[in-house]
Amino acid sequence: MVNYSTATSPALLKGIHERSNSRGLEEEKIVLTDFNTNKIILDAILDQAFLINKKRPSTVRYVYNSNNSFFMYTDDGEFLTVSLRKTAEEITVKSSHAYEIWNGKKRVLSMHPTGVGLILETDDQVLLFADDEFYPIVNSEVLSVRTFIKSRRYKNVVAIAREDGVLITGLFQDHIEESEG
Repeated sequence: MVNYSTATSPALLKGIHERSNSRGLEEEKIVLTDFNTNKIILDAILDQAFLINKKRPSTVRYVYNSNNSFFMYTDDGEFLTVSLRKTAEEITVKSSHAYEIWNGKKRVLSMHPTGVGLILETDDQVLLFADDEFYPIVNSEVLSVRTFIKSRRYKNVVAIAREDGVLITGLFQDHIEESEG
């Protein structure tokens, strides 16, 4: 879990998990029970990302994070992404990019994983974030977004409810690596 004392001062809190033997309808196999008292301060890592993009931390309006990525909207109308890489010894910046805003503001309302990348619902768009790029899926407001990452067959399906109906979108990667042999 990431805890923010300010928008640009996040700290990573490591969870302590236990196996659960519950037999309910929504069976949880691993349950978060506590947080480790040792936290990892991510200020220096984000400062590195700001330097890469020639941005000042004071321009950040808000930050949204998911697993190993941070999404930041700035006062000057840009959207910064910072992807992190974790090794046994340290956490480093894997990639950091600044994107021009296509239309409107990019306040992230929700984020949903798929087999291809992350689906971001903003105020006025639904976007796929894959391979450090944004791909628009819907260029209007939506009622809800649903993905099925735990499904065997529907990991790459996105269901988007709009006022005029439901849009079912299947995602695929256009670069398929061929195996030798």
